[in-house]
Amino acid sequence: MPFGNLPTELLSEMVSHLGAADLRNLRLVNKKLSAIASRLVMKRITFAMCKQDFDMLLSIADHPVYSEYVSTLVYNADVMRLDRANLALFRANIQNTSRIDKKLNLQALEVSDDIIEERYRQYNRLFDEQQDILANNTNFAVLKHAVSKFSNLREIVVCCGGEMGSHRRADRVLLYSYQLTSEGMTDGTGAARHLESLLQAVEAADTKLDRVRAGKMHVSFFDPLRFELQSLEFLSNVTIFDIVIQVIQPPPGLYSDEPSMNTVQKQIRDCRKVMAKGTLRRVLDSMPHLVSLRLIVEEDHSFDYDAFRGPVLWDHIMPEGKVWPRLKNFSLGDIETDRDQLVAFLVKHKDTLVTLEMEYMRLKSTSWMKLLPQLRKGFRGSPAKKIVFSRVLIGASEDDGHPPEQWLLGNPDIDREPHPLEVRINEYLNCSGPKKGCPLRVDNMWGYDEDDWSDVHGSDGDNQDSAVDGDDNGDWISHFDGEDEDEDVA
Repeated sequence: MPFGNLPTELLSEMVSHLGAADLRNLRLVNKKLSAIASRLVMKRITFAMCKQDFDMLLSIADHPVYSEYVSTLVYNADVMRLDRANLALFRANIQNTSRIDKKLNLQALEVSDDIIEERYRQYNRLFDEQQDILANNTNFAVLKHAVSKFSNLREIVVCCGGEMGSHRRADRVLLYSYQLTSEGMTDGTGAARHLESLLQAVEAADTKLDRVRAGKMHVSFFDPLRFELQSLEFLSNVTIFDIVIQVIQPPPGLYSDEPSMNTVQKQIRDCRKVMAKGTLRRVLDSMPHLVSLRLIVEEDHSFDYDAFRGPVLWDHIMPEGKVWPRLKNFSLGDIETDRDQLVAFLVKHKDTLVTLEMEYMRLKSTSWMKLLPQLRKGFRGSPAKKIVFSRVLIGASEDDGHPPEQWLLGNPDIDREPHPLEVRINEYLNCSGPKKGCPLRVDNMWGYDEDDWSDVHGSDGDNQDSAVDGDDNGDWISHFDGEDEDEDVA
């Protein structure tokens, strides 16, 4: 039987495994294959904040057939920096990129004067177009029109183009010359404008979304003065909510120094004030059908994380007493809570949870060495779970004489194998593996020194009544004093 005579359902399954370039070629074969390929090509539309992509988006939206195929919009949050680069800086960046490519055995960008000048003219044209979009809020108007035409839209994604691998080779002259960046907005808002315009368009079209994903969203997005949505009803069907919140605003300029400790401390304090207003908490409360929830807070600084309070508190984001009956996947990063609060939530969801991931988690005044046995007891009898505790766990001792808690765990982004302590935590909470006590102990904390511990507690390390060095304990307490006076959990 000729390939084109196969049943449509079988053809659709076969061509669904092709890449985007092959699907575009397949559309040229005949009408039947063109219809099948178009449905797959148009299912997920990736675009950026530029005139060319907006024209493409409007063309698809106004097409009587293709507009029906769109179910996912991926908004590339990379923008050009708002300070225009001169030719000398542009040339230097391209030359530097070319040298790096050669060292990495990549195809290097050509750096002849004629090519650089042509690229610079292209850069200026794109820069002017972006300025016009920002000045006239063109992105809001374009998305309101386009989304109103996408009757089957179910998912919106805001991301950095580099993460999605969506940049064409021609764009690398901008991307790698450090002119195109997700942090291009000099007010530090990152991708907030992109998500704001998408959500406003979805609300205006009364579209019921199923999935919302957004990365590197600056915390200012959740300021009630900025969050202009009239209703959250359009989020009531959402089953997957995945967001990364950026706390620290990068300093302006191409080659800025790291922010100072005072700057980091102020911006964390500002973050707490914004999040305490409860915008994100109300968003989550409007999603009764969540199956997957991922909330990651990124501080992006080079200081020790235990030098500061957590930028976001549990009470800021979690609706009180909330239970999601279908919740299977739960991931948190850099949230400050206490053990009774965290354990109560997890035990309520023990029968549905399949995956539990936590990174850079902080207990304000309670101990991880107390939390894990309490959670193990609460999980007993529930289905086995994939449990990943990674990067850093920070806590406070509940036993006299114990030091402040901090364990350094693995980094899933770069580790080839799970960290041994991560494995033991998983086994312990699932009541599997060797029958041993709590895997988190004083002697495997970061910075533990057996001699120092013996000097204070005796050679067996069991003297719970002795005090640790007063300066260390005082420093720990000082991080948590006097920073919440002006916070109000709405």
